Amino acid sequence: MNLYLDTSALIKRYCFEDGSMFLSRVLAPAAIRGSSVLLYAEVAAALHRKVREGMLPADFGFQWRQFEADYAGLSTIAIDMSLLAAVPDLCARHPLRSADAIHLASALACQSRTSAVTFVAADQRLLAAAAAEGMAIIDVSHDAKDGL
Repeated sequence: MNLYLDTSALIKRYCFEDGSMFLSRVLAPAAIRGSSVLLYAEVAAALHRKVREGMLPADFGFQWRQFEADYAGLSTIAIDMSLLAAVPDLCARHPLRSADAIHLASALACQSRTSAVTFVAADQRLLAAAAAEGMAIIDVSHDAKDGL
C-alpha cells in the first residue's frame, strides 16, 4: 500500500494520543510512505507545541531522533511552482488552510506518479477534501476498534 502521511497523522507516532495505536497498525504493513517536505517544519512546530502543552518533556530528543529517522525513509514531494499551481483550485473546491492545500496537492502529485495512494490524516476537513478528490483515505483521529 502507498501511504501519504499528513502531519496530523504522523505526529501521533511521537506523542501518544488518541489514534496513536491505530496509526501504528496502519504503518506496519505499508510498503511506501511519502509526504511533502513541509512535514519537516510542521512536525518540529508540533513537537514544540506539545512541550508547551505539557504533552512532551522539554527534552524530546528521543522523539525528534525517531522523526528524523522516519523522515529519512520517506519519499518526499518537493514544493515547487508546478505543485503550488494546484493550490488555488484545491482551495476553491475545498475549505482548506494553506498548508493543508499543499499537502493535498503533494498527495495528488504523488498519486499521479505512482499507483493509488491512500491519504492518512487526522484532520477531518483535509480527509474530506482528499476523498472528494478521489483518493482513498484513512482517518487516524481515533483508535479504531475493529482494526484494518
